Amino acid sequence: MVKLRSKFKASVTKPDDLPYVYNFIFDILGPDITAYSQFENMYQKNKNISHNIQRINEDGDTDIKGFLSLSFLTTSALDDLFHKRLKTMQLTGEHQTSEEESPAGLYIGAVGACPQDRAARLATMRYFLDTIKLYTADSNCKILARPVSDVGMKITQSLGLVPMHEKSKLGELYVSR
Repeated sequence: MVKLRSKFKASVTKPDDLPYVYNFIFDILGPDITAYSQFENMYQKNKNISHNIQRINEDGDTDIKGFLSLSFLTTSALDDLFHKRLKTMQLTGEHQTSEEESPAGLYIGAVGACPQDRAARLATMRYFLDTIKLYTADSNCKILARPVSDVGMKITQSLGLVPMHEKSKLGELYVSR
């Protein structure tokens, strides 16, 4: 379990919260994300694809302030990405392992938080880094990312990921060694 500062909590998204979390992600990242039906399909296969970070208000209520979206890739999905037969925006539930299976790859689909909330961004980043360590600690799982911003590229490089293919630029797929 990953612990955050007392004013934040993080967890795997609950089924009833999935539409709200998707809309929150859409509001932060815009339309260049998977369709809701695709997101829901992946979530049905493995609930761990969607995490949210919530601020705990003084009255005890919570507000979502950050998110983490992952894909737990099957061996065939990882191979298809490597050989360019599959793009990350095409990932569905069939490309995900179940929660009980060990993934061949862990694709970082999205990480984000309210841009105007520095504390939420820091809590989200801490949760993200701790979660990646947790999911990959006991496996030979490859880590993959497709950074689309300068901040995403810095995170990708800090994780030691290298271009999966020949190009080193935004929008390209990166993988752990």
